[in-house]
Amino acid sequence: MNMDRTLELAKQGNPKAIAALLNRQLQPRGIQVKGAGQGGQLKVLLECPEATNKVKLTQYVIQWLTKLKPSIRALELYGKHPGQASYAWQQSFQFADQQFTPIDRPKVELGIGAESPLNPSEAEARAIGMDEGGLQDVQALEHSERVDLARTGRLEAIDQFVRSVLADESDIVPFVELEGKVLKVTIQTTQLLNGPFFCGQLGKQLEAIGSEAVCELKIYKRKGEKAPPFLMQTVTLFHQPEPELRPNGESSAMAYPPHLGPDQNEVLAASRLPSSPGVVRSGKGSLVMGFDLKTYRCIMHFSQYASFLLPLAGSIVPIVLWRVGAKYREIDVEGKSIANWMISVFLYTVSLSLIILGVLFVGIHALFLATLVVAWIFVLAYLVMPLVATVRVLQGKTFKYPFTLTLLS
Repeated sequence: MNMDRTLELAKQGNPKAIAALLNRQLQPRGIQVKGAGQGGQLKVLLECPEATNKVKLTQYVIQWLTKLKPSIRALELYGKHPGQASYAWQQSFQFADQQFTPIDRPKVELGIGAESPLNPSEAEARAIGMDEGGLQDVQALEHSERVDLARTGRLEAIDQFVRSVLADESDIVPFVELEGKVLKVTIQTTQLLNGPFFCGQLGKQLEAIGSEAVCELKIYKRKGEKAPPFLMQTVTLFHQPEPELRPNGESSAMAYPPHLGPDQNEVLAASRLPSSPGVVRSGKGSLVMGFDLKTYRCIMHFSQYASFLLPLAGSIVPIVLWRVGAKYREIDVEGKSIANWMISVFLYTVSLSLIILGVLFVGIHALFLATLVVAWIFVLAYLVMPLVATVRVLQGKTFKYPFTLTLLS
């Protein structure tokens, strides 16, 4: 959203736009601003250090809003300190004749009242004159602001978001690191986790913070602080979108009329997406049958060993897995590679069998032994190559089966 559009929305009384403009002024001083409200009522939350002079801060915000002249009737201004659940102070104002007038409200002692006991959040909401809907607005905006900050690579915001996602898991303690564009989340717990399911669910929830600053997620697990962590799964959170090129070479991203806001641009962008199904690039945190793409590709390669359990299963299962996830480019490429390998193995097997039978019929023993050695080398490769391919995919690399005929491309 550009500055002119933000200023226009702020003058209309848009809480998020007002918070965005105030944050430009106050964030350098360590103060976070969040906004909520509707119907001409504006609620502003100021999260500031304890040493902040609340009187001067209130005066600054009131003077700033007076110059802005937003389309509002009332203002609820309240503050809290980082890490504290309760609000430290609150003040209410009426806005009329282009000026703010303080409103005296009766003080409410939070959490007291035997006739109608309140939980802290409800009590605080009543103390600042906020109804349930207003409280939910602020909580939703806090979540939105946290997500926005996490997308920029702010480690503190990422840590808060991860902990909020895992808040219901009492036995799990997460530790967060950001190395370059790779987010590393170490899960410390003694409980037994269903690795693929847990990582799939966590990756799906953390895809909300996927961005150019947070592209990949690596999930580790350890039993204690001194125990070495091990990698459970790697999930792609963000893929850099490629702009659609028009026949004249111009990018579709440049084609939107400049007067349209971001919402209209998103609608226009959605209308230009191809409607017909086909092979697509994986989105952030993409899952197939509950597995992230890397794990799914590993299963495809490793499933060739299913023939040791059921005849022909090692040929059928990989093809089925390929067709199920073929809409993703990575899976489509890996599936064709496996299919080419299995077809090549079949053709080589038939050829070697015919050669061995021919040599036996002719009676050239030396040639028979040489052909037998080649056959054994081929059998060994057939047994080892799927395992090598699986390991290469786990390492984030690509693998091309040797001596493969490219029949599918």
